[in-house]
Amino acid sequence: MAYNLLPRNSVMTKSEVLESKAREKTATLRALELAEALAEGHALLGEIRSFEWDFAGAENSFRRAIELNPNLAIARQWYSELLSRLSRHDEAITEILKAQQLDPLSRDVNLHIALRYQEARRPDEAIAQFKTVTEMEPDHAIAYELMSSALAASGRFEEAIEAMSRGEILFGIETTEVSKKKVDEIRDALRTGGNQAFWQKNLKYAMKYYERGINSPFFVATAYARLGDKTKTFEWLEKCFAERDPWIVHLKAEPAFDSFESDPRYIDLLLRVGLPR
Repeated sequence: MAYNLLPRNSVMTKSEVLESKAREKTATLRALELAEALAEGHALLGEIRSFEWDFAGAENSFRRAIELNPNLAIARQWYSELLSRLSRHDEAITEILKAQQLDPLSRDVNLHIALRYQEARRPDEAIAQFKTVTEMEPDHAIAYELMSSALAASGRFEEAIEAMSRGEILFGIETTEVSKKKVDEIRDALRTGGNQAFWQKNLKYAMKYYERGINSPFFVATAYARLGDKTKTFEWLEKCFAERDPWIVHLKAEPAFDSFESDPRYIDLLLRVGLPR
């Protein structure tokens, strides 16, 4: 479980993420050899199978984990994630709210409520929930990063810029001084060039972090999608597919790609990953 959570809660290079995922799988399979009825082991196996694009196998593992321990909040949290990736949003929200009932003070569970709302295209509820998480834990770096994305997608760019800066500083991605310069640059672009200029700067930094080895090609694709550049979007999504990048399982869950739903390239990619149309 530690190897699973580490990439989610720290800045890691692609090779470090892959190493952590490999160690997670080795430890999980060994744990299940030692104790087949271990609910946590089946929940982790569900996570592993999901990122290996075995979505049916992942659902079976999550259901087994919940059968073994109906009160295991993290199993319901991860199951809700899978359901959302499969566009089963009502079921996903039901599961994450059950997880909250079981562990109401969990920052991670509360964060995932916000994510389920965002993935269900309920942005106002998502943003309100992200703010709830930052009230629970004012230094929750991931909450600020994710809230920034939700705010920007809703056109609330000034708030998005503030949340982005807070998250990057807390995460250690940027120093306070560098982040201030970045904020000034993005604000200036927004003032002079409007929304399109904002997304251009978003692309610039997505590419910068990708080149530093701390960003997935999925986020570069997302940036191009926000700019409406379909050619570049699919170029970077194909890079995700070729690398079996873990983030590609979020293809249906990411609202930035909604306008591509009828594009044959998008449909083909969904089919190759094994996600529903």
